[in-house]
Parts: sequence; structure tokens; C-alpha cells
Amino acid sequence: MKKNRFWLRYRSDIVAMVLYNIIAGFLTLVYEIWLGGASGEQWLWVRIIYTIIRFAGAFLLGYLIDFCRRHIWQKGKLIFKAFADSVALSLYQIPIYIFSAWISGVLWHSILITACLYVGDNLLLGWLYGYILDRVRRHYHNKQAKF
Repeated sequence: MKKNRFWLRYRSDIVAMVLYNIIAGFLTLVYEIWLGGASGEQWLWVRIIYTIIRFAGAFLLGYLIDFCRRHIWQKGKLIFKAFADSVALSLYQIPIYIFSAWISGVLWHSILITACLYVGDNLLLGWLYGYILDRVRRHYHNKQAKF
């Protein structure tokens, strides 16, 4: 039964991450190539490595969001919930991006520029990921309750 619960949670986290990437994914192209200065080949390798690592550990982001919400969010104040989601998203994504870019041979100044842009992006769009995650979890929870 524990294994089944883990899979349900992991599935929710993966679906939420895919939906968030579809909505906010175009910005990565702008950050990494135009503003960060990475070449097209470097961008492709960073995306491949980054996506594999990020999706493989998607459940960790779900746990991190729950942890940040417990310690930052005050019930009834959505701004704190959005901030907690943004912090969790940044804590999860930035190290993975830095590792992926380093492995792909991106120059350090480009990595730092892009990482700073990611922090700003996560502060602006972290609430969106939290909203999507809540909706997906609610959807799968209601679907499971019907059976």
C-alpha cells in the first residue's frame, strides 16, 4: 500500500511539472540562449540533462513544497503560500540547472546570469506551479476516492 501511495504522489508531481513546463517553458529559451549567452548545442544538452534529473526527482519537489508551506505559509494568507512555493521551486531547480549547465560546458558567467534569472522567474511564477500542483493533487485524490 505504501508503494501505491508513493506512486500516486509521484504521478501528481510529474503531471504538475509537465503542465507547468508547457505554460512557462518558453522563458528558458530566452534565459539560456539570448540573455545567458549559451550556444544552441549547449542549450540542448542542458535541457536534456536538466529535464531527466528534474523529472526523476519530481517527488522531491512535492515534498519540498509541502515542507516550505508548513514553515512559511500562514493559513489564509495566499502571499505566504506563493512565496513558499517560489522558494521551494528555486531550491529544487537552481542546483539542478547549475549542475546540468556545468556538465554541458556552459561558461560560469552564463550559468550565474541564468541562475539569477531563474530565481526571479520562480519568484514571479512559483505561485503558478503551486496552484497547478494543488489542482492536480485534488484531481487525483477525488478520482481515487470514487473507486
